Amino acid sequence: MPNAPTISRSLTWQLRIMQAGMLVLFFGGSWFMLSYGIPVQRLASASKTWPTVPGTVMTADVARSTSRTGDVFDPHVTYAYVVDGESYFGQIVRSGGFDYGGRARAEAKLAVYPVGAVVAVRYDPNRPSRSVLESGGGGDSWLLVGAGIAMGGVGVYLLVVTLRDVWGTRHH
Repeated sequence: MPNAPTISRSLTWQLRIMQAGMLVLFFGGSWFMLSYGIPVQRLASASKTWPTVPGTVMTADVARSTSRTGDVFDPHVTYAYVVDGESYFGQIVRSGGFDYGGRARAEAKLAVYPVGAVVAVRYDPNRPSRSVLESGGGGDSWLLVGAGIAMGGVGVYLLVVTLRDVWGTRHH
């Protein structure tokens, strides 16, 4: 019976370094996505029950930024409101990420918030400086949470496989 092929120590260490890099990549990516997505989703969920006060739209314009897929257009609204005699300014239209798909859709969103309009502002009763115009959240942040969980799951799997490999080579 022929002997099974053996892997050199150098190649074994290279493979372990690659495994470690993959662990860092998956756990780091998971942490990044979850650290952004979870707070956004918490804000979206909490904002549904916040009290409202009247506010006034101060500015409304389309903010343009560039991503690796092209130009991104987002409606940018600032508004003023008063809670218990104290004035505040806000700029969150709706918690979470949205892809407006272009300038026209972002401008259509702005049409709801013309400068000078009176709007209902939802504010955090525990921290009135936190506010939104629309309660609930966007789909993009749910995607981040889901991807973060998936990457974490892959990271755990890779960790188990790595530890099993290390444990197996030390005890054989």
